[in-house]
Amino acid sequence: MLLFLGFDGVMHPARGERTLFEHRAALEALLREHTHVEVVITSSWREVFDTDSLREDYFSRDLQPRIIDVTPLIPGAMRWQEVQAYLDETRYGGPYIVVDDDATEFPAGWAPLLLCDSAVGLDAGKCAELAARMMQRPQGI
Repeated sequence: MLLFLGFDGVMHPARGERTLFEHRAALEALLREHTHVEVVITSSWREVFDTDSLREDYFSRDLQPRIIDVTPLIPGAMRWQEVQAYLDETRYGGPYIVVDDDATEFPAGWAPLLLCDSAVGLDAGKCAELAARMMQRPQGI
């Protein structure tokens, strides 16, 4: 299973008083429980930092091997189109979840999207939703 992950508005509130990556521990706990999930970063931070820096600077050492890639940067594309381009390029056909805070970047009602409140991020309620989705593993895994 792939988890497409935004940072601002997910890992921490998008604006105002915040602690960067304040929800990292909660996300990492989920990833440790769900070892079949790998992460692809969709955050705009990928425009500034390379994949290795994102992996090594913002995730715990034991989880770094599971931060596998970033979505392509496609000028003028919406976030869902970059996710789809990644899926097409890698020929990945399995289950995936997209965690983001900007509904305007996705089609209305798009099933893979777990939408966070940008003022809060990946709080306990959203972590519970994410855990439930991670448990929906295809047969044979």
